[in-house]
Amino acid sequence: MKSQILGRYILCPLCIVIAWFATATYTFNKKADLNGDNFYYYITASAMASGQGYVDLSKVDDPTTDVDERITATYPPGYPILMTPLRFITDSIIAQKWQNELCILASLLLLYFMLLRIGLSVPIAFISTFAGAFIPRVLHFSTMMMSESAFCLTAILVFYFLLRASENEDKWYSELRQPWIWLSIGCLIINYHVRTQGLALLAGVLFGLLIRRRWAAIGAMIGGFIVGYLPWKIRNQVLGLSNSRYLDMVMLSNPWRPEEGSLTITEFIGRFFETLKMLVFTALPNSILPFAECNPDQPEYSIGLYILGIVMIILIVVGCLQLGKIKWCVLGYIAATFGIISVFSTPSGNREEVEPGTMVSYAYNDNGRINRHLCYCDVGYTTHYKTRTDLEQNSNCLFAPTFVISGKVGTSNRTSNIQHALSSALCALLSYWKRFKKENTERHRSLLT
Repeated sequence: MKSQILGRYILCPLCIVIAWFATATYTFNKKADLNGDNFYYYITASAMASGQGYVDLSKVDDPTTDVDERITATYPPGYPILMTPLRFITDSIIAQKWQNELCILASLLLLYFMLLRIGLSVPIAFISTFAGAFIPRVLHFSTMMMSESAFCLTAILVFYFLLRASENEDKWYSELRQPWIWLSIGCLIINYHVRTQGLALLAGVLFGLLIRRRWAAIGAMIGGFIVGYLPWKIRNQVLGLSNSRYLDMVMLSNPWRPEEGSLTITEFIGRFFETLKMLVFTALPNSILPFAECNPDQPEYSIGLYILGIVMIILIVVGCLQLGKIKWCVLGYIAATFGIISVFSTPSGNREEVEPGTMVSYAYNDNGRINRHLCYCDVGYTTHYKTRTDLEQNSNCLFAPTFVISGKVGTSNRTSNIQHALSSALCALLSYWKRFKKENTERHRSLLT
């Protein structure tokens, strides 16, 4: 009993912390990233730390007008607000980057304990979380002053609190008598204000609650979100500002080349399905399997890619169904994320693509049969840098956190379970490490050219 407690609550979390520290220190980049968004976040956080409010200090205010030209609503204020306390203490961008790294560590540990609470075994929970420390996209964005890390943490918090709230549902309004549902609503509001893509999380949560007919929780979630959204809406309405630059981009033919004009309804629908097709049958296989060579910017579909895409979607769906009472929330969130990316993206000529990274590992028992099946999916909307010009342009990134999809665990002794867990984790570590180094090398080569 003592050895189980030691492994469950001390050794496994300690290994996760060590893995996070090793990857964070190895990949940490103390320089500011060359995309424009992180500078914007830092500037607005500096403004709030100095008591000037949410304004863009890079703009010059015209004293002859009554309107402060620096007032902005280009990005939601959540991430700059999270940066402000640390910015008040120090102007170091390195400190801000380490705050993001700590968000990733908190996300990993929270994911581990959430999987245990769902009912998965210690080896499954440990392997899943341990592998998460080596996802290239997570490592890439965690070392920037970008909102992805905070978005990841708040999203996992939403699902963790929902899981806790679902543990006592003896009456239709039971969730409202517990603090967990209100904590979940609070994290959902923060998540939306960190990234507008939080709407996908709201949609996923409502979908899961609707399937389970938790009417009181649905009402609380909708009402709480509206209350949390209104201050930002009213502020922008009073100041005559647009609430979201993304909404203005929906009907553009190409958001990065607005001079190309707007889409008709028919063209918009066609772009949606073309982008969705690219995500499932090109970006998804390309992100998961090294032998699936394809370019999401100029997709060339084949029978093999169609088969790979369908198989991966099936694995994700089947795996999500193992996540207990939050399974429909997770499925709804993943579907909504793909939908939002398809709405706001252009299928070609765009520097951005979806990189859903999936890790599939199998652990075998002593007889060589499959003992457990682990499928691990993270959906991120990120940018591939091809030239220095691309690096110097602004990039818009959407990120959905990592989820674990697990099958049933076979019966075997504890020592064998631990051996399987460590061997599978080592394989995942080596695979992700090799891929990350390859992508990092290619990126540096592109900078030199």
